[in-house]
Amino acid sequence: MRRLRERQSVSLAVPTKDIEPTDVGCVMLLAEGDTALLQTVDPGGVEIVDPVDGVAVMGFQHDNRLVMLRGTARQLTPSLFSFQVMDGVGVRQLRSRTRLPVRVPVVVSAHGATEIHGWTTDLSCSGAALELRVPPLGPRLTLTLQLPDGGEPLVLDADVVRQTPAGPAVHFSEISRDLTLRIESFILTEKARAVWLAA
Repeated sequence: MRRLRERQSVSLAVPTKDIEPTDVGCVMLLAEGDTALLQTVDPGGVEIVDPVDGVAVMGFQHDNRLVMLRGTARQLTPSLFSFQVMDGVGVRQLRSRTRLPVRVPVVVSAHGATEIHGWTTDLSCSGAALELRVPPLGPRLTLTLQLPDGGEPLVLDADVVRQTPAGPAVHFSEISRDLTLRIESFILTEKARAVWLAA
């Protein structure tokens, strides 16, 4: 991933039910660990017909040589894709998940206690830091997050891992793949929006 530059042209081959994959022309917006965020060259985006789980391939030029990376691709919006390399050439981050500084409304509840309303101060697929008016009781909490993506609220069980002056930092326990993908899509989309605004 270190060979990729922002706004570099790449080709993304996405597996579909057809024999031939769908080729999508993209530019690289940013790289996070072993994941690249790609925007389609066509501002209107593309419609992938019958996408399937399988190996996607991203190709690009580096030092006048064609580089091909195998991985998995997901379409986040019509014009936005994430590509996670699985060739072992990505640079892992110190954190297992990318954190996004973001304020998302949250309701915290503990067994037998009154609900506490607050905000996240950062969010990842594995946990969050919370800003609460009063500290919650107990090391095990249930969080209800309302992401601004129009979907249903996320209900997550969490363990308190440390306390900060603003509130607890928590680690999500037994989070499903669907909820993980939804949080990840939200984080990558927000990072892409920040890149667009900066540009």
